[in-house]
Amino acid sequence: MPMMLVLIIIPHKMVKDPPLIAGTAGGIIVSTLPNISSQQLFTTCVLAIIGAAISFFTTLLLRNLLNLLVKQNWDFVRKLFIKKKS
Repeated sequence: MPMMLVLIIIPHKMVKDPPLIAGTAGGIIVSTLPNISSQQLFTTCVLAIIGAAISFFTTLLLRNLLNLLVKQNWDFVRKLFIKKKS
């Protein structure tokens, strides 16, 4: 998120200047760190892990469900979701 902010604020010709980008990103990080408590950081990490796990298992579940439907010769499912090999 901070990098997007940097790209919006800095004019286009200056975006490719690595020291400027590194300095701006470092300044954002250093100015933000004192305001983040360890409890907030821990909570953020836990929520990120839970979100990633839920996303992963949902993808597996949907993939297996789709494969099951295709194996049962559900033609409409095949037409909707399976690309024909050309």
